[in-house]
Amino acid sequence: ERAGGYADGDVNPFDLSCYSDWALSEPQLDPADLRTAPGDPYVEQRILGRLTDTDVRDALPIAVELGRFDQAMVEPSLVRRGIDPTAAFAGLVGQEWVSVVSYDTEGQPRVLEVNEHLRRRIRTLVNSDPARFPLDRHRLGMELADLVLRGAVEHVPVEAVESAVRLLAPDQAGRMWARLEERITAADAWAWAGQMTPRAAAVEVERAGDGPTILAAI
Repeated sequence: ERAGGYADGDVNPFDLSCYSDWALSEPQLDPADLRTAPGDPYVEQRILGRLTDTDVRDALPIAVELGRFDQAMVEPSLVRRGIDPTAAFAGLVGQEWVSVVSYDTEGQPRVLEVNEHLRRRIRTLVNSDPARFPLDRHRLGMELADLVLRGAVEHVPVEAVESAVRLLAPDQAGRMWARLEERITAADAWAWAGQMTPRAAAVEVERAGDGPTILAAI
């Protein structure tokens, strides 16, 4: 019943699976309490209620804002807030709502992804309580742009470009993109650019109907 949004009593199969797993892991769970609980009890109780690691809890707003990320993408923002990036990244790996997308050459998790179904719900809660979950989206976008524009271009995470384009204002995103084009040309990094540009364009399409956009440049 908590997995609303479906007509005639139907439920979201993903939400049904989440609640079923929760009920199986915690037999004492009272369905009546869930029906009367405000907000989203699965996110509030099952996810946030189990975050005892302060590094992971403090990193939560950045993780759900980005959705997919490696440690380099979150490190500047975490360090700025006094959070240990290595501990936070390792702690996120152990969460059931986070999956490892790829591993490095030593077999260690490299890119993480927050479950997209739960990400939207966690973001809703995070955005509703900025005092509890502070997040400076503009500064996060600027830090990602800095990551995009330094180091070997072919080693820049495509996810960093996607998120920087999404978080920056169009004029700032345009300036970043112009410099990125120069870097791609200088490094002859066309294979990397071929993977990156469709994904960046897909992000910018979402903004294309709301005013200025860099979609044509991409």
